[in-house]
Amino acid sequence: MFGFKKSISRKFTLLLFVVLLLTSLTLSISFYIISIGTINSYVIPQIDKSLSAAAQDAYKNLNATSAQQTLNKNEQARTNVEFYLEDKRKKLDVDTLFLINLKDGQATVLTADHGAKLQPDEALEVSPAMEQASKGKTGLSEIYSDSHGIHKSAYVGVPGTTMIVAASADMNFVQDKMSSILWTSAGITLLALVVGVTAAGFMSRRITRPISKLAAYSNKLAGGDFTEALTLKGTDEVGQLSESFRIMSERLKEMIGHVLDTSGTVVADSNDLKTRVQILNEMAEHSAASVEEIGKGSTMIASSAMDNSRAMDEINMGIQHIASAAGEVTEQISEASTEAQSGNDIAQSAVEQMRQVEQASEQSLEQFRLMNERSLMIGEVVQGITEITKQIQMLSLNASIEAARAGEHGRGFAVVAGEVRKLSEQSKESNEQIREFLLSLQEDMNQSVSEMNHVNAEVASGVNKVVEAGNAFNHLLILIQSINHSIQSVSAATQQISAGTEEVSASVEETAQITAKSQQNADTLADNSARQHEELEGHALTVEHLYQQAVKLQKAAQQFKI
Repeated sequence: MFGFKKSISRKFTLLLFVVLLLTSLTLSISFYIISIGTINSYVIPQIDKSLSAAAQDAYKNLNATSAQQTLNKNEQARTNVEFYLEDKRKKLDVDTLFLINLKDGQATVLTADHGAKLQPDEALEVSPAMEQASKGKTGLSEIYSDSHGIHKSAYVGVPGTTMIVAASADMNFVQDKMSSILWTSAGITLLALVVGVTAAGFMSRRITRPISKLAAYSNKLAGGDFTEALTLKGTDEVGQLSESFRIMSERLKEMIGHVLDTSGTVVADSNDLKTRVQILNEMAEHSAASVEEIGKGSTMIASSAMDNSRAMDEINMGIQHIASAAGEVTEQISEASTEAQSGNDIAQSAVEQMRQVEQASEQSLEQFRLMNERSLMIGEVVQGITEITKQIQMLSLNASIEAARAGEHGRGFAVVAGEVRKLSEQSKESNEQIREFLLSLQEDMNQSVSEMNHVNAEVASGVNKVVEAGNAFNHLLILIQSINHSIQSVSAATQQISAGTEEVSASVEETAQITAKSQQNADTLADNSARQHEELEGHALTVEHLYQQAVKLQKAAQQFKI
């Protein structure tokens, strides 16, 4: 009911009702005025003329003596006048002929035609027409009503007396005609209003019914329901409007279908990107674990180098002791042989330890090479992420173009496309940072590999020197066994051994320094790996945010039914 009060149908019906009311009232009032004017202009004058003629005729042929006797209450004279008036009434075709006595401002009936409703001595209301007749002029009254009905009378005064001859006509038919005209006018007005309102209601329904269907259809479109087709037909403005609505809904339906496909693709790609970042994160964790193992290996190498250094110091001290006791070698040959055997064992132990150092350095080199290969794999994954980011940018650009084509209805999709584009740009920036970090890591790894190669070379050199030291101890043992034959060469051999041990000690110290430097590089690599892990976690958060935004876009697009 409230909707009807504000509807176009009500306004149109009300407007047409007011127009028809004013028009019908104007026509009815005009018809009534014209009809009453016709009666007053043509019917009433004829009645006045007829009444005046009847009154004059009745006055001219009236017996003055009988009339005077009637005034004097003579019954016989009154009867004669009564029959005279009756005869004249029939001839003149009037309603009533009667004789009035107007005296002292009062009018009474003296007599009337036989069969008249007026009774003798009946009082009448004095009218201006009676007074005019008493002055010798014919008087005509207006239409008046009394206890006997509605009448109009003409009066003629009898000279020299207070008597007036009156002719009266029944005016009920005129009143009936006026009432009939009035009711006819009212009926015409009412009929015009009924017909007009009915026609207005029919026309308003013809106009507003398609508009109502369009409104219901647009409400469904506003609610996201594009499943129903618009079936209005017509060539008028409403038909053109419905055709425009249909074309608009088809285009919106097509655009929303593209948005749904695009959002599904974005969700799938962002989910794949999320998986790849998780894989990168796991690889970074493995790299961190490998770097930690390299650090532990470097620590072990440094510890072994320190042990070798201490061992070589001990060897050097023993050889110096041999050199100082060279003069007593003959007397202490047995003890020298024992010391030579001990020195040989220590040299063999040093050889074995240097071989372990070489193996540990080779393992460290292999770990660095593996980390370099994994960093290259991470670079390939980052390149894949970059390609996905470019695809997202293309999708957001296409969504922006489609939103621009949709105009006002696509503003929400333009905002979503802008947000997707921003996310893709952020992802691109993050990928560039990852790429820069990977390049830095690769450079560090290449440098570490180079340094580990140098360490391996130095360790190999140390091994060779330790082997030479072992050979020297073997030769010393042989010389001690043959001391009786070459006692003179003991001093020179001892000096040669002392020089060799000094070189071995220097090599061991250099190996320890290289190992310490390798440990520092391993610590730096561990720091870089931790930083890489933090950056990957940041990228994972960015990708997660991109995935959530893509899911929101997909849910928003799925609200539309196509």
